[in-house]
Amino acid sequence: MGIAATGAAAHPSATFCDHGPHRHGAGERDPCAGSLHSPREEPMKRLLPVLAALLCATPLAAQMSFGGRAGMTLSRFSTADEEVEVSSIAGMHASASVTFVRGPAGLVLSGGYSERGTGFAADVLGDLDFRYRLAYVEAAALGKLPVGAGAYLLAGPTAGLRVSCTATVEGAVGSQSVDCADAGDDPFRKYDFGVAGGAGIAFDAIDFDMVVEVLYGFGFVNISDAGALRPQRMHPNAERPAYPGS
Repeated sequence: MGIAATGAAAHPSATFCDHGPHRHGAGERDPCAGSLHSPREEPMKRLLPVLAALLCATPLAAQMSFGGRAGMTLSRFSTADEEVEVSSIAGMHASASVTFVRGPAGLVLSGGYSERGTGFAADVLGDLDFRYRLAYVEAAALGKLPVGAGAYLLAGPTAGLRVSCTATVEGAVGSQSVDCADAGDDPFRKYDFGVAGGAGIAFDAIDFDMVVEVLYGFGFVNISDAGALRPQRMHPNAERPAYPGS
């Protein structure tokens, strides 16, 4: 869109006026009776360049979208005790997220509920199997990098606050579950910090954009006060954004 500047052009028959008396014939318009532009036109002419700049400017603004994630987790704890055999357990994961995209890259901020834990067995325990299931309120900040055809990579830090812990023992005669605090001293710390990374793919589904993601997380800190336990978990997620904005 072009903006053309207009102005008064010199004309061979132009009349030059001064502040003295000026004679003009009957029925003729006095060329010196008023100025070329009225006072009301001047502010508008000064405003036109500003409006033109606002219309023509296209700053690179970040696009923002909101959504929700739901899926399952598959997790286990790693331990240095070679006599303990650990196994993975499944849990739930649900969160709300906001995604910022600027240029090719983006940032996904999420917060929600996540379950993880571990199963373990040892020869000294006989035929008994133990499971710990921990629930966290978890937040993550994941960088998002597209790789083409709707696919993208994710990576970033995570932090969790534990809100519950359940211990379960299973044997030949049945199973029993208790709260970790009720069973004695709580063996787990309240906080967990780690990193997560993975990949996802986005596609259109009617009026919504859907994504399917698989994330792998690794804990940086020991979550057990009694020994070296680090959580390892996998998050297969499906997301349905609530609404996009910009």
